[in-house]
Amino acid sequence: MTSAKWVSPADAGADSLAGDKLGAFNLSMRGHAECLRFIKSFGLPMLVLGGGGYRISNVSRCWAYETGVILGDQFTSVLRFCMACLGPVWHA
Repeated sequence: MTSAKWVSPADAGADSLAGDKLGAFNLSMRGHAECLRFIKSFGLPMLVLGGGGYRISNVSRCWAYETGVILGDQFTSVLRFCMACLGPVWHA
């Protein structure tokens, strides 16, 4: 009898980021990555899928940052210039 293998799937769709026309979650890039960091904390193998996102600049930066989070290198020196443009947007 074989033991069960667990894999933690995660959909890292960027349509929940602030500024995306579809999502209304208004997450920052760091907040979005914090979800993956939480899943990673369980120590299970991860299957991370990308999807969603209508602002291609947000999507590419988000996925680059989250790849760094998963691999343990946050690329902060490379992505620092764009962190402000991916913060929450408050609507009155």
